[in-house]
Amino acid sequence: MTEAVEGEAVEARAVVRRCVDCGELTKRPAPYPGPRCATHHREKRKRDKERQADAKMLKTYGLTPEDYQDLLASQNGRCALCHRRIGVSRRAAIDHDHGCGKCGGSGCRFCVRGLVDGLCNKDVLGRFGDDPDRFRAIVDYLERPPAQRVLNRTSTV
Repeated sequence: MTEAVEGEAVEARAVVRRCVDCGELTKRPAPYPGPRCATHHREKRKRDKERQADAKMLKTYGLTPEDYQDLLASQNGRCALCHRRIGVSRRAAIDHDHGCGKCGGSGCRFCVRGLVDGLCNKDVLGRFGDDPDRFRAIVDYLERPPAQRVLNRTSTV
């Protein structure tokens, strides 16, 4: 095969196009505006995803990206519940009080409690809700397991 020329069909569905960011020729199909090489295509998708997440965070909780970073730093980059590292490969979940009087629990900067990892947000807080009594019962269970009281009784014979 001879050297590809811009706009020339190379394979069945691929057309050689010039990346709008770096100017390199690419065979990447360009179904969306602005054909890009694979590297710049991934970078653009990542930027767009971050921009959408920032907009949602601002609209829902009134938090800017700087506020989010301040929260993350104040928690030393760790989940407020389990203390695992968070915010490295994906954003941490923003935990908020669902009984907030200002917004009705839909989310505002006054009801934000902290940043938690996805498992703690879904499996712990999602399952047990905002009820401190349920969490006290879990602590009581862990500190005084009922099976130990029944199975390890001392015999008085």
